[in-house]
Amino acid sequence: GTWSPAISNTATGTYTFTPTAGQCATTQTLTITINPLPTASLSALPNPACEGDNIVLTASSSIAVNEYRFQYRFSGTTWTDLTTPAWGNLSTFTYLNAVAGDIEFRVRVRNTGCNPSIWSTIITVPVNPVPITSPISHN
Repeated sequence: GTWSPAISNTATGTYTFTPTAGQCATTQTLTITINPLPTASLSALPNPACEGDNIVLTASSSIAVNEYRFQYRFSGTTWTDLTTPAWGNLSTFTYLNAVAGDIEFRVRVRNTGCNPSIWSTIITVPVNPVPITSPISHN
């Protein structure tokens, strides 16, 4: 028998199976629903931050998902996973005790067993140093 149209794994569609003449089968129709890949976005608070602050990252997804992968890097360095193992099940992550300088963050999302989204737009969080004060002296 044959399926008409050819079955696609990238688009929802209705397909009809027509048995070959002489087969002991009937024509059947099947609808296959393909869920779209999610898209991810990210927010970071506070932004900008101060040295020593905890930065709360919050991921949003275009569809309901159950896994998140947060990463960070300092300018020009390699991306490092924040979630361990690489995928976690919480849509928020707290980056602890930020150091002075710019920190970049990104996230991607997925449902277990499915392909992940592309990486979100990168968020750059400037982290301002805590000012150094001179000791107070009394005469």
